[in-house]
Amino acid sequence: MEGDKVPSSEPSPAKKKSLTTEDFTIKHRLGKGAYGDVFLVVKNSDRKLYALKQIHKRKLEREQKEYQAMVEKELLSYMKHPGIVKLRYSFQDKQSLYFVLEYCEGGDFINFIKNNIGKLTEEAKIFYIGEIVNLLEYIHKSGVTHRDLKVHSVFFSLKI
Repeated sequence: MEGDKVPSSEPSPAKKKSLTTEDFTIKHRLGKGAYGDVFLVVKNSDRKLYALKQIHKRKLEREQKEYQAMVEKELLSYMKHPGIVKLRYSFQDKQSLYFVLEYCEGGDFINFIKNNIGKLTEEAKIFYIGEIVNLLEYIHKSGVTHRDLKVHSVFFSLKI
């Protein structure tokens, strides 16, 4: 009938559109893990940089680690500490799970150590150790045990 509205293909204001990999442009790979890869990406709508963690479902299923991925997502969603990377978005497709994380442009701790061997003052060493201890105390008080802590898993943000 004349004057009838044509149903819109746009999501309603109450329902957010799910993200897909099409919403991001990959800049380059940041790292590779046992279950997938991490990429530096740009979100097309706002041009912000993020780290996109892609987790291959088949690898999780093969080693029966689906639960671990779910726990990781939940922990990243609710833990609030300046030393814990923020989960901004998550989505999935048939092959993979995706965690869109804040990007830590300062790099990882292992490269920081390699680039600063012999250059750090005693005060700087105490500061970095103190920051890691503070973070571990927060995680422990939250009832979480981190079973894979290593220098490759600690990252620096240039934000204060």
